[in-house]
Amino acid sequence: MATGTIGSLATFDVKVQTWEEYTEILEQFFMANEIDDEGKQRAILISVVGAQTYERSYQQLVTMLKDHFNPQPSEIVQRFKFDLRTKKPTETMTEYVAELRCLAQDCNYGATLNQMLRDRLVCGIDDDRIQRRLLSETNLTFETALKIAVAAETTSKNVLDLKYKTSEQVCNSVTFHGKKFDQRQKSNTDEDKDIRECYRCGGRNHKANECRFKKDKCYGCGKIGHLAKACRNKGKQGGDAVFEKRGKGIRPHRAFRVSETTESEESDETFTLACVKTDELKKVKPFTVEFHADGKLVKFEIDTGSSVSLMTEEKSKVIWKDTVSPKVKTTKVKLKTYTGEPLEVVGVTDVQVKYQQQEKKMPLVVVKGSGPCLLGREWLEGLRLQWSEIKLIQSEEVTLTQVLFRHEEMFKEELGMLKGTIATLHVPKDASPRFFRPRSVPYALKPKKIISPVKYSEWAAPVVPIVKPDGSIRLCGDYKLTVNKVFFARLDGGKQFTKLDMSHAYQQIIMDEHSKKYLTVNTHKGLFTYNRLPFGVASAPAIFQRTMEGLLQGIPGVVYLDDILVTGGNRENHLKTLENVLMKLKEAGLRLKRGKCVFLADEVEYLGHRVDAQGLHPTGTKVKAIDDAPEPKNVTELKVYLGLLNYYNKFLPNLAMLLAPLHLLLRKDTQWTWKKSQQEAFKETVPQMGSPVMLQAYQYNIVYKPGKYHQNVDALSRLPVPGEGEVNAAQIRKWTLQDGTLSKVHEYVLQGWPVEVESLLLPYYHRRDALSVKNGCVTWRARIIIPLQGRATVLKQLHQTHSGMSRMKGLARSYMWWPCMDQDVEKVGQNCDVCQSLKKAPAQAPLHPWEWTSSPWERLHVDYAGPFLGKMFLILVDSHSKWMDVYPVIHATYTVTIEKLRSCFSTHGLPKMLVSDNATCFKSEEFETFMKRNGIQHVTSAPYHPSSNGLVERAVQTFKEGMKKMKDETVETRVARFLFTYRITPHATTGLSPAQMLMSRKLRSTFDLLLPDLKTRILNKQQKQKEGHDKSCKFRSFKTGDSVYVRNYSGGPKWIPAVVESCTGPLSYKTVLGQGQTEKACGSNNKSQFRGDAGR
Repeated sequence: MATGTIGSLATFDVKVQTWEEYTEILEQFFMANEIDDEGKQRAILISVVGAQTYERSYQQLVTMLKDHFNPQPSEIVQRFKFDLRTKKPTETMTEYVAELRCLAQDCNYGATLNQMLRDRLVCGIDDDRIQRRLLSETNLTFETALKIAVAAETTSKNVLDLKYKTSEQVCNSVTFHGKKFDQRQKSNTDEDKDIRECYRCGGRNHKANECRFKKDKCYGCGKIGHLAKACRNKGKQGGDAVFEKRGKGIRPHRAFRVSETTESEESDETFTLACVKTDELKKVKPFTVEFHADGKLVKFEIDTGSSVSLMTEEKSKVIWKDTVSPKVKTTKVKLKTYTGEPLEVVGVTDVQVKYQQQEKKMPLVVVKGSGPCLLGREWLEGLRLQWSEIKLIQSEEVTLTQVLFRHEEMFKEELGMLKGTIATLHVPKDASPRFFRPRSVPYALKPKKIISPVKYSEWAAPVVPIVKPDGSIRLCGDYKLTVNKVFFARLDGGKQFTKLDMSHAYQQIIMDEHSKKYLTVNTHKGLFTYNRLPFGVASAPAIFQRTMEGLLQGIPGVVYLDDILVTGGNRENHLKTLENVLMKLKEAGLRLKRGKCVFLADEVEYLGHRVDAQGLHPTGTKVKAIDDAPEPKNVTELKVYLGLLNYYNKFLPNLAMLLAPLHLLLRKDTQWTWKKSQQEAFKETVPQMGSPVMLQAYQYNIVYKPGKYHQNVDALSRLPVPGEGEVNAAQIRKWTLQDGTLSKVHEYVLQGWPVEVESLLLPYYHRRDALSVKNGCVTWRARIIIPLQGRATVLKQLHQTHSGMSRMKGLARSYMWWPCMDQDVEKVGQNCDVCQSLKKAPAQAPLHPWEWTSSPWERLHVDYAGPFLGKMFLILVDSHSKWMDVYPVIHATYTVTIEKLRSCFSTHGLPKMLVSDNATCFKSEEFETFMKRNGIQHVTSAPYHPSSNGLVERAVQTFKEGMKKMKDETVETRVARFLFTYRITPHATTGLSPAQMLMSRKLRSTFDLLLPDLKTRILNKQQKQKEGHDKSCKFRSFKTGDSVYVRNYSGGPKWIPAVVESCTGPLSYKTVLGQGQTEKACGSNNKSQFRGDAGR
């Protein structure tokens, strides 16, 4: 059987692949099909390249096309680009080095490549610390530099991850001075009056140049030399949180906070309360312990620097708000801050303190202000604490400053990039490209890589510059814009509101390559295409809204479009929600614009509305624009006015009836006539906008009503008729609500999909963009999704007529869908006895090759070929070595088969297994007996499946092809020539010849005559070496009794006399020294005197 061409060649296209890649594919095609003739190679190349290259050879064509399509880049330009490349801020060290290697490919640095990479790495990184570390190294290599840089980068990242940011830590201590100190203070009162107030700290007991805070930094204005409380600029700032720039990002100010202390009742001593904030303590969490004070569980912060325990008046009211609070008595206790400022003490109360098994009456000082309850030394002395049980825990108080500080990365002045999402635009196939003339406008999007220049495009929109409220320019394409409605129901119960402004919101989403051509803009500087999702695209709001829904799904109190609105029922929930939103945005790679964000505001403007705790209101500017609108003079002005009103139609009841006279003027073929009815309708809308209705979220309560109180029950639903009818939409809707999986899909389609879903929902999640809900049924495009409960019924209806598999699938795909629907349809047909009995033969099973044997002659494959050339040929193939034996016979009988196999086995031995087909000669009883006696396992292939014995079948095909090509010789000669050539030729599977695999040696052939004889070469070389050496040498021999000198290596004279005793070799003799010692020595042809070697 003749074999066909292996593989196929596609026409060369420079847009699809480079010429070098195409020539490699071409050469592999020639090798696979054994095409060695250059004329044939040229013909194939011309057929896939073109007819203009007819007169060139194949190699010439390849070289010319390579030079044309891949010209050598300029070495100077490539080195210039390499020298300018620096590490980008968002680029990791490994990515930067990979880019350097790519740039260096065409620089031809040769042996200096690693040095150039090292220099560019050190000079191009943007981290001073790593750069100083690398420059301090001696004999720095590229590999060492890369290892150090990567390690430093990884360490910096890990340190940032482990860095613990806590709230402001305050070290509170109370110092007891006693009465003497108090008297000393009183005695100096008159002197202190003459000292002016220190402008650095506000104190009066020292001069400004002696103030210990003269080198401290003010957290109000950022200047050095005074404290925040004495800052003269502190009134110029306000708000919940004050921020300053420090290096990268934003960090909050730290300010001194006055904490509280306590002391004994009726004491007249003065205490100094120290509030010291140090950077060293900012990572130390407070030690806290809980006591039962008058039956209430109160958490105290342990403060060994305070001699008394205290609580703020505000906190005491909260703790005992529902019970009788302890009586507070007046006290002479005086408390001062570290800087000498007095604290307002309300009084002291005695509380019954219980801690584990201890219970005592302890004094507790109550002060004005706010802060934690402090546990002083007085209580610590009176109560024995279990220190092993006191755990170090973080302060539970969460402030806006802390939240923003933890997520300061979100406010970097850089363009964010949404991870894992690429925007795609779907354009109808019959849409016609449109190309508009350019508009000359300024733009600055090219350096940010938002747009890229292109040479040609069928699609081009004019640019539209939009001036934003902050004065910057937003460059848009003049595409069609759709308006999306935003629902405010999620803001129900909100007290305060935070508005997060996305920095260049849409442009943080990457566009896919296919959609970029639709976003080409025509400017006075040429055509540019957007790399990011631009503003003004019709589907941009939907794309962005869908992305944000998936990102922020499941977070309560959040509304999102261009801006994100966050709220909560109280401040704690609000900050918790804000933390979750910022975390999600940071993980997604998005960025916010700090200057346009509003935090914890009582009211905000959002999408043209004013939102506060009371509800939804129209904004004052919009109301004023409607109030001041002039009377319309034509249809165009009327449409503008009605557009303003319709935006706030939800605030104006019965607006359609009120504006009916105005809408009459908009009818087709109606002449413009401004009558009294129109004038009255116009005037009535103005006072309504002056006091619009406020919209509040509907508050409802779900109340359970027992069934016995239902008077209008449905008898038919409670008395169903047994039987199974046809499935309809109502039944599908009922099953959908009862189905555990599909009911979740129903909910997610209506409310938005989360970012991650369980595995059962993945088929629906991947199709979420095409899912919708119609009359309570979930549909995918135009196909209804069948719940699990109804699939068996639907499948039964599909198979009523026993249609074929393809028809059943086609019918099902026209009306319905569910996961694995095609497999379920196939199972119905496979389990149908009627269909299976009338089914055609199945398709071929996958190929299962024989296992390759580990040693020669373990498994033989045997078969007969013929009748061919008037004979039958018994063919044997070894599965390991692919060795082939062929025996021509007249008749294929079991006797002849056994005889030929016995002859083969006498040469190579008995195999372990023999594989054959089910021919009579192999299935006979005599043949089976022959196999068993010789211990050979006989395996037969499946009937009518010759491919199961494919090794010998292929050998039969190869043998027939080889025999047909040889002519004018006897059959025996042809067989011998074929087998010899086959056995010495490397096999395509093993890579070695069958002779090498079986005999571990190459068989000598006439081709060995082409190689010189190795032994002859060696003998000739040795002879030439001897002749060259003997030209300057003279052969001498000695007889027994000759006197000679022997070389002495044992010390003393260099040569010593000796006498030859006997000859032991051609040039060696046995000598006797003067002392009678016998030594073996080597003769020398030096002069006439023999000198041997001694002392060995």
